[in-house]
Amino acid sequence: MQVQDSKFAFAIITVLSLLVIGLFLYLLKPLWTVIAWAGILAFFFYPLYRRIKSVLKGKAELSALTLIILMILFVFVPLFFISLQLIYQVEDFLASFDQAFFQKLQAQASALKSHPFWGKLYQEMSPYLENLQAKLSEQLSNILQSTFNLFKNFLQATFGIVFKMVLTLFTFYYFLVDGERIVVLVQKLIPGSEEKKEEILARISLILKAVFYGTLLTALVQGVIATIIYLILGVPGYLLWGVLTAVASFIPFPGTALIWVPLGVYLLLFESLLKGIILLVACALTVAQVDNILKPFFIGGKAKLHNLLVFFSVLGGIIAFDFLGLFLGPLILGLFLSVIEIYQSFLHVQDKTE
Repeated sequence: MQVQDSKFAFAIITVLSLLVIGLFLYLLKPLWTVIAWAGILAFFFYPLYRRIKSVLKGKAELSALTLIILMILFVFVPLFFISLQLIYQVEDFLASFDQAFFQKLQAQASALKSHPFWGKLYQEMSPYLENLQAKLSEQLSNILQSTFNLFKNFLQATFGIVFKMVLTLFTFYYFLVDGERIVVLVQKLIPGSEEKKEEILARISLILKAVFYGTLLTALVQGVIATIIYLILGVPGYLLWGVLTAVASFIPFPGTALIWVPLGVYLLLFESLLKGIILLVACALTVAQVDNILKPFFIGGKAKLHNLLVFFSVLGGIIAFDFLGLFLGPLILGLFLSVIEIYQSFLHVQDKTE
């Protein structure tokens, strides 16, 4: 009877515990993005925090506050002004693109007028062509303006961005101060020996670092190479497009081609056929190949993961969690592989006992 009562009590406690955990996770649902970003920042900035802490003689709170102030001054403020500059450059480029497009149309129309055969046909069709050109001009202007407004509104959604940033930095502060205790708590929750726990945490750490540094370095190299190509070929706003190429590198597919393919087509149509071909070939042979060399080396080689697994984890992460998925995808992959290892170890122990 006592055994049945104890089993019943255990079942009740288990159900209540799962219910409370579920409610708590639901409560934190609107803040998962904030918590995840704070955790990622704490992971990568923790070594710097420890150095500051040693300089300030072990004062944890003051060290965390100092690091946050340094991040605001040297990371967030420059990013804000760079974003504003990007807005202005996008606006200038769209204006020049609009102008170049219709200058090209007018030049083609003039060439047709002077042709013996096509000139007569053009005169007969000119009322329809002028109407088509006017509608095309209006639609293109609307598309370009809508694209610019979307980009501008995204960057100027200051209240929401600032509010989330403040919450992220607030959470980041406590992750730094209480980081060691959080790690100890996580270790207690992981089943297995202490050696196995440390191995799992080390593997997750290695995966995160490999993904972060591999992706960042790849984007930087691709952005620099693309900027040099754009500069040599005289692409308007070459610096802007170099930055956007680096940003596009974070997208698994189509990646940097999202930027340099349209630019190549633009040069083919409005600038020079030769320049357009050179840009497309040069970017395909250099910018695109950097992605195929550096990312597998850093992510697959350093973290000892299959490239296909890494690709699916990053792509699935971005689809599920937006840009945050770039880190959460590989992190979940690392946890998944660790759970499989724990399960395999458990089965191995079970076989031995039998």
